[in-house]
Amino acid sequence: MTREEFKQQKIGGGEMVAYSVSNFGGNLVYATISSFATLFYTDSVGIAAATVGTSTQPTRSWGLSPSYWLTC
Repeated sequence: MTREEFKQQKIGGGEMVAYSVSNFGGNLVYATISSFATLFYTDSVGIAAATVGTSTQPTRSWGLSPSYWLTC
């Protein structure tokens, strides 16, 4: 199979659902962990919310979320 033939292949419905479910699960875990970390840093450690948000923003905007590393 050549590269062009490979690019033109369509994925099936089951495969599309499998990718969607795994992506949803990864995002759910990421949201849970990041919410817990934000609450921990602000309530337990005492860091200001603006500082926590500013320090975590580069990883979100550069696409360095855990879901990126799980799909590599």
